[in-house]
Amino acid sequence: MNVYGIGFGINGLLYITGETSGAGAFGVSHWTGSAWVQDGNATAGQVLRAIAFGPNGLIYTGGQNTTMGGVAAIGIAKYNGVSWQAMPTLAYSGGSVEVDAIKVLSDGTVLAGGIFDTLNGITSARLPTREP
Repeated sequence: MNVYGIGFGINGLLYITGETSGAGAFGVSHWTGSAWVQDGNATAGQVLRAIAFGPNGLIYTGGQNTTMGGVAAIGIAKYNGVSWQAMPTLAYSGGSVEVDAIKVLSDGTVLAGGIFDTLNGITSARLPTREP
């Protein structure tokens, strides 16, 4: 697994994201102190480049994903500890969507940066995604 994103969740655990190609490679995993444990079922072949944590405990990931755990999630998704959920729809007229940076504000607002030019069908400057 190639690791691209790393951070501490509000539960104090260390999380990583990366490329999910090959056996035993997981899109999002956390360290227990003795082993890496997969969080959710990332789809094989996805490249997750960013991870962020909401004040409510949600985990947000971004990358070149099209699905997460069987849920259509283009570029960005959130994980509630049980299942993956889609975020607002991103699109890029030049090809594939890629989310490279995510920041969650204290009020739960999610900002995402990367390669996309529309958000829910509205032209975007490749920055804001809002998920209160």
